[in-house]
Amino acid sequence: MIIGTAPGWRNDVAGAKTLARHANLTLDVCAINYAGIMYLDPIQHWVTLHGANFCHLANGEDGWIKQRQDRGGDMDVEIHTTAVETYEGAHVYKYRAPYRNGTSALLAAFIMHEHLNYNRIILAGVHLLGLQTDHITLEDRPNGHDHFQRAWEREADTLRTFCRSMGGWTRELLGEPSEEWLRA
Repeated sequence: MIIGTAPGWRNDVAGAKTLARHANLTLDVCAINYAGIMYLDPIQHWVTLHGANFCHLANGEDGWIKQRQDRGGDMDVEIHTTAVETYEGAHVYKYRAPYRNGTSALLAAFIMHEHLNYNRIILAGVHLLGLQTDHITLEDRPNGHDHFQRAWEREADTLRTFCRSMGGWTRELLGEPSEEWLRA
């Protein structure tokens, strides 16, 4: 399961966990961006296109790693990023970003599938609907999520072979997961 922070992400996570439980499966968790701070249960992977944020934020706040630690989150996690920074005490895997103009969630989906061999991926809190998330308002972004959506649309046929979404625009694009799909 890849977790983002779109409004209602906690409901998406709960729904995905229920779906997996009914299918007699457990979910590995990949957080994207700020979700690694918001979701404090264990995560196996943490992915971002904004790797510098693991160390420090532009506004002077502590980076995501320290914020997760300060909130009691465990750091037994593999970090996947396109950045060149190193993160003391972290297991870091670095990639080129072949999915230009995409999102960290799109990068995560392909890393999870192509590099880590996950065959079924559920998106939770990755809606790409509007300009709000649970932690930031993106009103200054002139095109909203349009340019992000175009990247997802370009990859949609491939994504549909292994990825479904619990909500939002990505659910419309990729479809909703079911027990049967998870078991296939």
